[in-house]
Amino acid sequence: SFELTIANDGKNAFSGPVRIGDAIGVEGLGRLEGVAITSIDPPFGCAPEPATLPASCIANLTLGAGESHVHRVTAIIPDDGRLADLQGAVSGQNCVGVLSPDTPVRGAGKMFSGDPASVQGDRGKAYACHPFTIKNNEGKKACSQGLVMNDAGRCVCPQGTTFRNGQCSSGGGTVIIPKERCVLLKGQIRTSDGRCVCPRGTKLDNRRCVSTDEPPARLCK
Repeated sequence: SFELTIANDGKNAFSGPVRIGDAIGVEGLGRLEGVAITSIDPPFGCAPEPATLPASCIANLTLGAGESHVHRVTAIIPDDGRLADLQGAVSGQNCVGVLSPDTPVRGAGKMFSGDPASVQGDRGKAYACHPFTIKNNEGKKACSQGLVMNDAGRCVCPQGTTFRNGQCSSGGGTVIIPKERCVLLKGQIRTSDGRCVCPRGTKLDNRRCVSTDEPPARLCK
C-alpha cells in the first residue's frame, strides 16, 4: 500500500484536468506489468478508475492554495516465478506523476537510474518515487510427491512425463504418485497394498487391536 499526496503548493487555487501516472518497478526486472490494484481510497476521480499498474488516467482536480489530497493505493505484486530467481532482499519503487493531460507517461526502463528527472524530465514536484523492499522467504518451496521444481520455481512433472488425470504419465506407462504410508496402531499389521489393518480375529477399539473372540464361559461351582 502506498499513500499518494497531491498538493497545491502555489498561492492560487487550481481546478482542471490532470494526468495521473503510477507504475511499480523492481530492480533486475524493470517495470512490472499487470499489477492488480485492489483499492484506491478515495478514488482519483478518473473514468474509469485504473485496475492495474502501470496506470495512466485523466481526472478533474480541484485544490485550493496550499490544499492537498491523500490517496491510499493498494496493489498486489504478482508472484510469477521471476521474483523467486532474485536472491535476498530486492529493491523496488513506486513512481507517481501528476502532470498536464497531454503528457505521456513513459520511461519505465529508467526507473532505477536514481534520478527521477531522467524518467520524466525536470518537472519539479510533479513527479516522485517511493522506494520499498521485497524480501524472499528463506524457506524453499516444496512440491507434492511425484513433482519436481523447475528453474522458474514452479512444480512440474519430471522430464519426459506430462500431468494427466492427477498424475505424471509418460508414453511408456504411468508414474504413480505414491500415497502417504498409514501409521500402524498397536497390534496392527501392514498389508501388501500398504493398508494398516488389525489381524483376523481382532478389531480396532480405542486405537488398538482387541480380540473379537468371546471369553469361555465359567462353570458355576
